[in-house]
Amino acid sequence: MTAAALLRPALVDAVLALLALESVWLGWRGRRTGAPGAGFVLSFAGAGAGLLIALRAVLAGWPAWVALAGLAAAGVSNLLHIGGAAARGARRYI
Repeated sequence: MTAAALLRPALVDAVLALLALESVWLGWRGRRTGAPGAGFVLSFAGAGAGLLIALRAVLAGWPAWVALAGLAAAGVSNLLHIGGAAARGARRYI
C-alpha cells in the first residue's frame, strides 16, 4: 500500500479522537496527582489538534481557510504552551 492509500480523513478523525481521550485522561490524572493542570494539557493538545485539523482539511478538500485556521490555532496554542512553561520557570519545555 502507498502512503496516500493509508492517509484518509477517517484515520485523522481517529487520531483526533485519541488525542481528545488522552487530554481528558491527562487532565483527570493531573487533578488526582497534582501534575500540571488543564491549561498545560490543553496548550500542547491544542497544538496537535490544530495540526490534525489542518491535515484533515487538506485531505478532505475543504477550503484553504480551514487549513489556515487550524495552523493558526496550532501556532497560538504552541505559543501559549511555551509562555506558560516559561512563566513557571520550566526551562526544559522551551
